[in-house]
Amino acid sequence: MATGKRFFMEPLRSLAFGAIGAAYVRIGTPIDSAARSFLVQNLTNATMIFSFGNDIDNFVLPAYGQFVYDSSANRTNRKDNLLPNNLSLYVKQETAAPTTGTVYFSIFAGDKDSI
Repeated sequence: MATGKRFFMEPLRSLAFGAIGAAYVRIGTPIDSAARSFLVQNLTNATMIFSFGNDIDNFVLPAYGQFVYDSSANRTNRKDNLLPNNLSLYVKQETAAPTTGTVYFSIFAGDKDSI
């Protein structure tokens, strides 16, 4: 049984306010590795809607809000609860378009084979 753990952060993904509109836009590139947790920050001045599928509203963040999700918290078998690679996060405005700021998507990943 391997006891080593490999944990790393992927490069930060972001999308400036001017690129966000009424239709979903992908934030950066798809996830490269199986993600253990992620952080989404809406540092714009408007409420944003986010989606992992580009067609279904998954969650909303108010202006200057953030969302942290840890898929492997309190787990003994950490291989099962990872977000899959090639997954993308999309954003669109809720009602009003933002006039300042950026949305950020941070990925905290781990090598599921080394756990």
